[in-house]
Amino acid sequence: MAHEPENHLDTLWAEHSQVFRDFDDLTLARWMAQTLGQLEGRGWRLSHPLVAAYRLAAHVAHDRQIWLNVS
Repeated sequence: MAHEPENHLDTLWAEHSQVFRDFDDLTLARWMAQTLGQLEGRGWRLSHPLVAAYRLAAHVAHDRQIWLNVS
């Protein structure tokens, strides 16, 4: 049975996270490392688009368990 999103926001998040699902594991890990370097040491609002993108990438990376695959 297909999962139906509860609201339009869930659908939007799923569409935006597709970009990160299309990355291979190494590309995703590199993007996250480079982005974390940009975020480090600064105060960022949770509503900032870069923080939201990093959060989406982190969910995809967690689902794939890339920390076990990339060295």
